[in-house]
Amino acid sequence: MKGTIVTTDLINIEYGKPKTIIKKYGNDLTETTTTVFQNVTTENKWILGLPITVEKKTTRGGNDWIEKSAYQYNTDNKLSLKQMYTNDGTKQVSEEAYTYDRFGNVT
Repeated sequence: MKGTIVTTDLINIEYGKPKTIIKKYGNDLTETTTTVFQNVTTENKWILGLPITVEKKTTRGGNDWIEKSAYQYNTDNKLSLKQMYTNDGTKQVSEEAYTYDRFGNVT
């Protein structure tokens, strides 16, 4: 968008990752991305920032459009399920399931 000033706010930062990002494009257009993270901090593992849900809400003129992604992980913290939603964030549009071989490769 040529000639448009974009203002970005990063809110509630955890381990260097913002949980909320608000972008204001002007002309009453705002995009808010909210992410829920899972952090694995055990004696043997230190995995930060695995997304559980990512919701992007675009607002213009009082109308909202929501796109949402939901993620599930197996016991090895590898992605096992990804679901995508749109419209108001509740209409599921896709689902991908992942399995792995004994070497950790997607099968």
